[in-house]
Amino acid sequence: MQCHSLPSSLEKYLCTLKLQGRIGMMLLSYLKAPEDTFFMKKYLNIRGKLQDCSGPLVMGILNVTPDSFYDGGKNNTPDDVLNHARKMITEGASIIDIGAQSTRPGAKMLSPSEEWGRLQPPLMLLRKEFPDMVLSVDTFYSEIKKKAAGEGIDIINDISGGE
Repeated sequence: MQCHSLPSSLEKYLCTLKLQGRIGMMLLSYLKAPEDTFFMKKYLNIRGKLQDCSGPLVMGILNVTPDSFYDGGKNNTPDDVLNHARKMITEGASIIDIGAQSTRPGAKMLSPSEEWGRLQPPLMLLRKEFPDMVLSVDTFYSEIKKKAAGEGIDIINDISGGE
């Protein structure tokens, strides 16, 4: 068995085991593969543009709910929405995630129409003001997902995991 192309510690381990046969050869072939898929570039196709996801991306959170546990409902006017979005972009956000449904314990559950009423105005405003920005909508309602997709949203952030 030849182990000379493997890192020395792994080489010693594999040679010590004296791997032979089909499984051993498959393992050696895999370990000696020249292409390193872990470090390959990874992309998402967003509106026909490739978003490099090879490294970490920052997702800025824009809560448009008056009872947000995070920001206390600070983003209720168009100027507030734009100012907060500009700040997040300046600070390095690659994605802006818009949420209108509070998920804090004890929060009142919105109907889909109430949630869309909160989401649509900032979504339209941000798409107009920042046309190349990746926008995400935080929702678990299927009808909101469909409406958001129709309005040009790029990512659906479904905290229910699709249930």
